[in-house]
Amino acid sequence: MGKPFIPKRRINWMMESDNQPRLESSWYGPIEAYLRDIFTLDEGFIIKPQAPLREEANPNVDAGHTSEDSMGGKVTSRKAGKEPNLMIPDFIVVRGVNHPTRATKEDLDARSELNDEENEETNGPDSDTIILVVEVKNYEASRSSAAVQMSGYLDRVKCKPGMVDKKVPGLVVCGGAIDICLAKYELKRGRIQTSIEKPAQYKGLALTDQSLETYLKGLKM
Repeated sequence: MGKPFIPKRRINWMMESDNQPRLESSWYGPIEAYLRDIFTLDEGFIIKPQAPLREEANPNVDAGHTSEDSMGGKVTSRKAGKEPNLMIPDFIVVRGVNHPTRATKEDLDARSELNDEENEETNGPDSDTIILVVEVKNYEASRSSAAVQMSGYLDRVKCKPGMVDKKVPGLVVCGGAIDICLAKYELKRGRIQTSIEKPAQYKGLALTDQSLETYLKGLKM
């Protein structure tokens, strides 16, 4: 038998200048393994590689063109044709459920009439709950543009049910160095608004830094 694979050791090796990979995809396996060490199946978490964040459905779309994704979002069915503005982050970490609800249009209409407290309850056993969004780039110089990209992902998350007064972090990994974009969702003038801050203490840290691991483990509470 070979030696056990330790994701942090592989990532540290990849961050050394002589070992920087040419392709962004070379980071995906070690980073997914790192995430799985923290967000385990035994604790109910799922790592979703390249899970699409689909645009919220237009309320005027007819029943045949409306569906619900596994994260509880009311989205336009793919029967309507090619989706515009589809966003695909590299990873989404969710607290998973065994049987995500596939709601009918009548269910979705009824949910939209619920108040915030009741709507939050429907997001409990019925749908996967987003814990973390992750975007990976090959070079540290890409961090600023990747942060802009992450802001778009986090704003898209607001259309999932039960997000009012919640916070969702986005982890940007560029050449092994990280930034965190923290989104907060608030109801203002009848619409959910997204505000994003970047905690300075994490800017530029190595992905394998212990303080980041402590932060990520805190998301499981």
